[in-house]
Amino acid sequence: MLCSTKGSRNLLQVLFWIFLGVCVPGFGQTASTGALLGEVLDPSGRAIVAAKVEAQNPAMAVSRSAVSDDQGRFVLPLLPPGTYQVTATKSSYSQAQPVSARVPVTESIRVSIPMKVAGTTQKVEVQGSVSQLQVESIALGRIVDAHAIQALPLATRNFTQIVDLSPGVSTGVNNAGELGAGGGGLAQIDPGNDGIFAHGSRSYDNSYEFDGVPVTDLQASSIASGGIPIPNPDAIEEFKVQTGLYDVSFGEHAGASVSLVTKSGTNSIHGSVFEFFRNNVLNANDYFLKATRQPRPDL
Repeated sequence: MLCSTKGSRNLLQVLFWIFLGVCVPGFGQTASTGALLGEVLDPSGRAIVAAKVEAQNPAMAVSRSAVSDDQGRFVLPLLPPGTYQVTATKSSYSQAQPVSARVPVTESIRVSIPMKVAGTTQKVEVQGSVSQLQVESIALGRIVDAHAIQALPLATRNFTQIVDLSPGVSTGVNNAGELGAGGGGLAQIDPGNDGIFAHGSRSYDNSYEFDGVPVTDLQASSIASGGIPIPNPDAIEEFKVQTGLYDVSFGEHAGASVSLVTKSGTNSIHGSVFEFFRNNVLNANDYFLKATRQPRPDL
């Protein structure tokens, strides 16, 4: 009996360390940040040890630095979403090509930094493209950026109307004639709302985090609480809907995990102005109101 208990304890310890080793790459990003990782290579493709790697975001004055390990690898975690200039420095070497990387929310982006021997005249040209396959994570999901949010028609100015652009997500048909933001942020508990379903999970199994802060509303009915907060679309930088196999740090429910990041200040003055024109003349009437000869509702 003692031998069996000791053997079980050793087995649990082995499984724990295996699980810890598998989960380490995911520690570089959270529900409101991303990460950069990669390697520093010499002209022959071999690893450069102890090179200082720095990522800078000129727009927000954000920077992170790290030192490459004995295999030339580095990790720059907890980066706010944005575009970063990545540089590497090492004695007797100089960087062969500028490296720029776009870091989305919740994702880890891999880059390779080519170096050349200092003082040589060798010319190295590197052309790279962003991979459509996220090889650093097995999570299923899709990012919707600020351009898509502003370009797509959001009649009620509610970003949840386009959450179903992600594969595996289904929603009801939005009523463009509703007052205010509509019912897109409500769960199926509300009888007047179809909800957001990810791979067949219930709509109140979804979790929401805005700028890393949980805003999930389990009693999301129009009567009880009004649902999750709906920010102005012009204030949204991007959001990602993860529908399955995502890391345990993203929410505590079995449905989709929606991670939204709002725009932050930069080193330049910027803003936006918008105007919407809506009245009863240009708006179409509701189908059932028209069938019963009822007038268009007032907005």
